[in-house]
Amino acid sequence: QHLQATDPDSPFLLDGYLHPGADVHHVNEVRDDNRLENLEVMWRGQHTRHHLPGLIAARWPKDTQ
Repeated sequence: QHLQATDPDSPFLLDGYLHPGADVHHVNEVRDDNRLENLEVMWRGQHTRHHLPGLIAARWPKDTQ
């Protein structure tokens, strides 16, 4: 709603709703912190690339020897 009110011509909007290829990123990584200043809309690919290093590290931690 905020995006539609502030930037109705945003490429992230499709027929007044968030484009299905867009994600809302929580800047501070806290998923239930939905303050507007903590939210950033980005394309799904960008969002995946942003989180990919952390996902890889969690899945395949380096040897700690």
